[in-house]
Amino acid sequence: MNKFIYMLGLVLLTGCSEKISNFTIDNVVKSNEKLNFSINFKYNKALDKVRESSSKKIVCNDSANHDQKLDTYIDKIENNKIDVSVQFCSNNDNRSCEPIDISSVKKINLECQAIFSTMIGHVSKLEKFPIVWEEK
Repeated sequence: MNKFIYMLGLVLLTGCSEKISNFTIDNVVKSNEKLNFSINFKYNKALDKVRESSSKKIVCNDSANHDQKLDTYIDKIENNKIDVSVQFCSNNDNRSCEPIDISSVKKINLECQAIFSTMIGHVSKLEKFPIVWEEK
């Protein structure tokens, strides 16, 4: 009986998630403490799912330094895009981010994914995407 309940739960969780793949990344800009970028959706249907979500999370990892703690958050959602900021932290624990100056950094290479979920457990994920910024 326990195996049946486990399998049923697994099927329900798998069936309630979907991938969103029709998006582009634009406006990648670096400041002294942040890297900003925009996620642009090609179809408003995808953005409607984002707006309906109770939890909106962007997760990024530094491809060059996996130990680097990043604090990623959504600045705003408007029209067909989401504006995102990534802050680089000096601390590697779970306390609030102590931002570091990244003005001297010549290249940034991140791998990110956006995860949106509703109260009833429906999860929408963007496919993982790279964010690359290089000083010119």
